[in-house]
This record gives sequence, C-alpha cells and structure tokens, in this order.
Amino acid sequence: MEVDKGGYWEFLLGAKLRMTHGDRFQDLFNEFMLRVHGDDFTPIKPHGSQGDRGMDGALGNDVFQCYGAENGHVIDAARICRKMTADFNRACATMPTMKRWRFAHNLVDGVSRPLLDTLEEIKALAAAKNIEVGFFGLHSFRMLLRQMSDDDRTAVLGVRAQEDMMLARLPEAINSLIAALISGASQCSSSVRECVPA
Repeated sequence: MEVDKGGYWEFLLGAKLRMTHGDRFQDLFNEFMLRVHGDDFTPIKPHGSQGDRGMDGALGNDVFQCYGAENGHVIDAARICRKMTADFNRACATMPTMKRWRFAHNLVDGVSRPLLDTLEEIKALAAAKNIEVGFFGLHSFRMLLRQMSDDDRTAVLGVRAQEDMMLARLPEAINSLIAALISGASQCSSSVRECVPA
C-alpha cells in the first residue's frame, strides 16, 4: 500500500528547522535552494575580510539573508533587528540590481513582533528603491519541499518517510496479527471440543 507522505515530510521539515540554527541553518537553506534551483542559486560565504556584503544567497535579482534562531526562539531581538537593517542596507549598496530581499528564518511557530516591525521599516526603505521585501519562512520551505524528488527530500531531511511510517505502523500490524491468531486458535479450540467424544 502506498502511503501519502506529504504530511509526514512537512512534519520532518518543521522538526529539522527547529533543530538547525546559526551557520547550520544557512547550510540547510542553501541545500534546499540548490536542490530546487540548481546553479541558478548562488550561496554566498564570507571570504577573508570581505564578509558577505549583506547577502547569504542570490537567485537572479533576489537576495536572501539567513537567520537561524536557536531552538526556534529569538533571544536578542534588538541585535537581530539591527542586523536585518544593516544587511539590507549593505545588500542595496553592493547589488544595485536587487529586486527582492528576503529574510530567511527558522521560526516555525512565528516571528517575534520586533522582527515584524523591523521588516515593515525595511519595506518603507525598500519602496523608494522599488525593492520587494519579505520573510522566507516555513511556508516558503514547504513550497521548496513540494518541488523536490523523494531522493532530494531524503538527502536534505535525512530519513525515508515512507519506511519510517511503515515502521511506526508495525506495532499496529503485529497486534492485528496476534488478534487474528488468537481468534483463529479460539475457533479451532471450539471445533476440537465439538469433535471430541464425551
């Protein structure tokens, strides 16, 4: 029987995002983007003293900045908000062709209010430059996940969903088998009693 794996893949995605923070989150984001967009997506890493110039990745004229919160919680919101604004300004200065700026995050349960307020402030700055600004969160990761093959999902999330689902159902299957054997044995026992002379 083929199992519908969509919901299970999304469950694994949420768990993976919660567990991945800092540079590991940026690596996870890059892995998703590369598997869906191939060489059209360019991961950006600091080299020497040059830094990343406000960019963690680029897809054409789209620029991405990553923030991987530890355990899905923002500890120092003021610092992250300052970094968001500084990264946006650096990206504007170093990539004049930028059309979209996305703040990629792993906040599966929702962003904190200061991050939302800062994004709105950045949107106001971006409007004058005709740049579209937004978050890249759980919904965007789900969209990428749906575009991947099962092999890519397995490589990124680290498990085979169908096999795990079947394994999770194994106790249920064993219980059903045992119940059937007991029922069969009970019927056989009744039949034997009927056949034995008194």
